[in-house]
Amino acid sequence: MKKKQNIDWTNILIKISKDIEKYPPSILAKKHGITRTNFGSLCKRFPRLMEINKNLHKNYLNDEKAFNYTRYLVTDILKLNVNEKLPRLLPKASKMFLGPYSSIIVYARKKIKKDSFWKNFSATSYLVCGAFSEKFLPYQFEKGNNFKYFDSKINIFKALLEVFKLKNNINLEEDDIDSEVKYSMIMDRHGTFSDPNLKLYGIQRRFWSKTFSTKKLNDVRIALTEYLQLNSLKTRDSTKKIINTLRKNNIKTTECAVCGETRRLEYHHIINIQHSHVLSEEDDINDHKNLIPLCIYHHDDAKNINLNSYYKKNGFEGIKNTLIKRLKRI
Repeated sequence: MKKKQNIDWTNILIKISKDIEKYPPSILAKKHGITRTNFGSLCKRFPRLMEINKNLHKNYLNDEKAFNYTRYLVTDILKLNVNEKLPRLLPKASKMFLGPYSSIIVYARKKIKKDSFWKNFSATSYLVCGAFSEKFLPYQFEKGNNFKYFDSKINIFKALLEVFKLKNNINLEEDDIDSEVKYSMIMDRHGTFSDPNLKLYGIQRRFWSKTFSTKKLNDVRIALTEYLQLNSLKTRDSTKKIINTLRKNNIKTTECAVCGETRRLEYHHIINIQHSHVLSEEDDINDHKNLIPLCIYHHDDAKNINLNSYYKKNGFEGIKNTLIKRLKRI
């Protein structure tokens, strides 16, 4: 004869009353070693538990409960590490949300169907992102063949900004950070918007290359800076046009402004094209005050001299002489 299970009902009721918002009723029973028969007895002692158990598939669930249940499923049942690899390790929804968890995925599917943003993503991503809001973004999860959310440049921009905020705790749209610093962080090819990082967060080349009609990720970075109005990158004039600009302003174009060398000359933008966002609306990147003829050796050195801070204080006034002085000290 099977030995009757002795239960400390007082202790069990106290524990279950604390955990009732975290776990589905049947999981609570399993967690505390309650048999199916004794679970019925437990429900009689705790009517609210019975009510939840009966209505779990109907209208009991809300986001908070669904996210709590999902958190327990991932960490305690599936025993998965909550890290950047999790979205790729999760089984498909049909296998992940079985038995007492089936009502959760049904709830999530109904919820995202009515949401203009979440309807683009899976119910699984909705639940896991809600359960671990500081860890994951929906773009990291498996996407269906009809996924078209990234057909919009604006949506890619929004995704990039969310990735940056998740990794750096910085809102590039709202945080009070110098625009030049923001620009530099965005354009860093080894930083947040590197190809490996974007792949990790589900923003693959197959999406952005199609939407932006380019295979160069740098073009996407530049587009993001323009979307945020961090810069107004100018186009570099042709060498012929630069020479004409210098000549019109009585500037020698046949020798290096530092050493007088007449061979292998190049024409340098003191504030370069990539930093043109620092210029005021009145100044032009191809202004003669920002142009200087240099030999190839001094040009190589000049590329490593950043006079953005000088420009912000003084404009183009004296910037050419400042560059020449620094080059002579090298």
